Amino acid sequence: MFCNLGDDYTMKAIFPPRKKGKKQTVNIGIFYLSNCFYYTFLSKELEVKSGCVESINRLQQYLIDKYQLDLRYVRYVSVLPFHLIWRKSYYYPQTLTQYAIEQQVYHLLEHELPIEREQVWFDYCYQQQHLEIYAVRQEYAEQEIAKYVPLKLGVLDVLPRVLLRAFRHLSSNCSVGNTLYCYFTTSLILLLDLPQKTDVFVSQENIAFNLEKYLTELNQTINTIVVFQDQDTEQIDLSSVSEKYLIQQLPKISVSEFICLGCALWGQNV
Repeated sequence: MFCNLGDDYTMKAIFPPRKKGKKQTVNIGIFYLSNCFYYTFLSKELEVKSGCVESINRLQQYLIDKYQLDLRYVRYVSVLPFHLIWRKSYYYPQTLTQYAIEQQVYHLLEHELPIEREQVWFDYCYQQQHLEIYAVRQEYAEQEIAKYVPLKLGVLDVLPRVLLRAFRHLSSNCSVGNTLYCYFTTSLILLLDLPQKTDVFVSQENIAFNLEKYLTELNQTINTIVVFQDQDTEQIDLSSVSEKYLIQQLPKISVSEFICLGCALWGQNV
């Protein structure tokens, strides 16, 4: 889910041979829902290409015939359902080295996970002295991967980071600041995007009430509220908060398109 890519620029010979330019890998965001496979990727011109097919084999043929993509240079990115993820966030007053980060991750997994560490897959993200740890039962992760066979998933991401990438891409508020992203579907997911960290809040109750309550209790200055709402849900009344905050309503698209876009944007430092 998170990786560091490095290039070796060490000269191997006095006059090294000219290297052929490498083809850029294309991320294909893919999401399975209601017996359909939804997909999204960005073209060379950064145009969003998306669609829906009924089978994985048809998807591969689509990518070749319709979009002229070379499948050797394609990375498939999908997402784990939010309810399967164990997530914890920690703050450290001092800056940690890479070794210290890894030691903290193993220590926290050993003492705070409700199941044996050997039975889980996990990942972490350390930024601005904040450490986020994600874990999922191995059997659940393998069940998700099995949905996409014979495709080989290159990345199985977590929903908060997928949503964050999609929000940042679609909103005009491109700078990272005190922004509240509101993801409205059958439930409510709030992503508080701060320079130091991203907080996540999930609610199954009355959406408008919880948003107002959350904003009242929040001890942060919010610059902008960016709202995504599923195109199949009834329009939400945000009049109670619109007078106090600058609200940007994103165009209504399906949940599948939104999630696939966030997957396709994997690798953008989120």
